[in-house]
Amino acid sequence: MNPAGSDGVEVFTAPDRWQRDSLPMAEAQAHALDVADTRVAAHSSALATPLVDMVTGAVHIPAVTAEGQSIAAEAVSGTAYLSNGDSDWTVSGEFEGSAESDADGDGVPGVTEGFTFSPNVQMVPHSAAKLGSIMAEVLNLDAELPGGDKILAAGLWPERNQVMLQATEVSPQLRLALAQRYGVTAVSIWLRSGLERPIPLVQHAAAEDKCPLDAQGKERECRLKDGVVGETIGDLDLYINGGSRYLTSAGGCSTGFAWGTASQNYYITAGHCLPDGTAPAGAARLTDNSGTLGDLAGTNYRNNVGTIPYPANAGKYGDLARMKLTTRVHTASIFSGGPTSTTKREVVGKWTRSPRKGDRYCTGGYKKGELCGWVVQNARTSAEYRSSPTDPTVERVENVFEGSKDGVCSQQGDSGGPVYTIIQPGYPSVGDVVAKGIISGGRDQANSNILLSCKNYSTDIWYAYAAFGGDIKKRKLD
Repeated sequence: MNPAGSDGVEVFTAPDRWQRDSLPMAEAQAHALDVADTRVAAHSSALATPLVDMVTGAVHIPAVTAEGQSIAAEAVSGTAYLSNGDSDWTVSGEFEGSAESDADGDGVPGVTEGFTFSPNVQMVPHSAAKLGSIMAEVLNLDAELPGGDKILAAGLWPERNQVMLQATEVSPQLRLALAQRYGVTAVSIWLRSGLERPIPLVQHAAAEDKCPLDAQGKERECRLKDGVVGETIGDLDLYINGGSRYLTSAGGCSTGFAWGTASQNYYITAGHCLPDGTAPAGAARLTDNSGTLGDLAGTNYRNNVGTIPYPANAGKYGDLARMKLTTRVHTASIFSGGPTSTTKREVVGKWTRSPRKGDRYCTGGYKKGELCGWVVQNARTSAEYRSSPTDPTVERVENVFEGSKDGVCSQQGDSGGPVYTIIQPGYPSVGDVVAKGIISGGRDQANSNILLSCKNYSTDIWYAYAAFGGDIKKRKLD
């Protein structure tokens, strides 16, 4: 529509499905990008965001300075894991019952191959540090940029050495103001007149969610009732699984993945479910409000703000919280199937790299159950949330990955649930689960085919390691 020039930054239009349904990247190249990212982070003023040419498979590390050229040209090598899984939910491996253990398993050794790439190095104008600072700032400038409140998302666009903004309206004044602040070519704007802000997927009316009732009008055991199926000590349900419902002062949310050490039982969930300022003791409650599930043990989200640094001297990474279980024992399993299903899959490890465009994955919150077929559309983005469907307050979630699919969408209540893949035939532990992230927010709207076009925003599981230490719990059967 408007090319970059003296009157402002570039504005373009594209179909809503643009950038969707990308082919997955080969694991060697995807792991090479993790190695390249580490290098770029250490030299962020001299290097730019790395990328892979999906036609040739070449790894590119752009440089901004002559010194950066030498650093970028060094070989990229390492080990790629080939068994991170996919989103084919039909693979067998589900189980029922309470054959659980509170011991942590050893996980499953992955199938690996070594890789070495000689990076292609091109000179570009904008460093990783500059683009990162734009992403961190631009959504907070509503009062300073004319029409800045129309900018709803900002993501890295490595192929263009830019930050790509998404906006519902663009005025000449906004184009010019962005150019004057950041330069003519550092940002571009995807104009999307029908774009809506996503919401964090907490269920504000969680008491309305019930399991099927028995003849006496009591809830039968299912994943909506504290996520416990079948195993008790007296009247106390013993185990909790990923994708279970729990309550907080914010509403109803889902448990993600069991976490901690050999002697400590934690669960990872979404930060907006247990936001900063929540009284730590008893922050997570049982679904009938009869008692405590766990205490808050760290969060990086604040109401009416969004992502905050955690720990205090760290960066802003997604939407995460950790609870320490006080009345349940973890199990490194997650629920599969629909929202009332009692089938489960074992969790045997974590993704061995960060998300990349084209990755396939599944989600598993309590409200909608297991949903597969998601495709990563943007591996690193920041977005503005509406606090709820009826609250116009804006919160900004930073450094999440965005996925999309058609059909059934995640809904309120799925916040904090597991994001994962399922190990496919041909690899050890086929049918088991590999952790990829934690559900944060989403959006659904009708597309031209009268289907729901779903958006999902999730936090990379690797950010939990940086924030909380410890490790994901791996499944161990008795």
